[in-house]
Amino acid sequence: MVIRAVCRIFAALARITTRLLGQRPVSFRGGSVNAQNIERSFKTVFHMLPQPRREDLIVYYQRRMNCTRIQAMGRAIEDRARDNGLRM
Repeated sequence: MVIRAVCRIFAALARITTRLLGQRPVSFRGGSVNAQNIERSFKTVFHMLPQPRREDLIVYYQRRMNCTRIQAMGRAIEDRARDNGLRM
């Protein structure tokens, strides 16, 4: 129950930060964004996770979506944005 509340707080902070900075999430499926930007965005979006957990998340998306490492990062970012109520 406490973990759920903390997750909601992080989600709310992410939405507020995004709106205050005027940044819109980037869609990574178009292929126009380079790998370095995707990695930077992935680290920013999932900054609260320890590095081993981030690696596990990437592997999870690679297996689930049968895609490359960069595509997996992009899809994880898109899923997080969708969970937070942001449109891609």
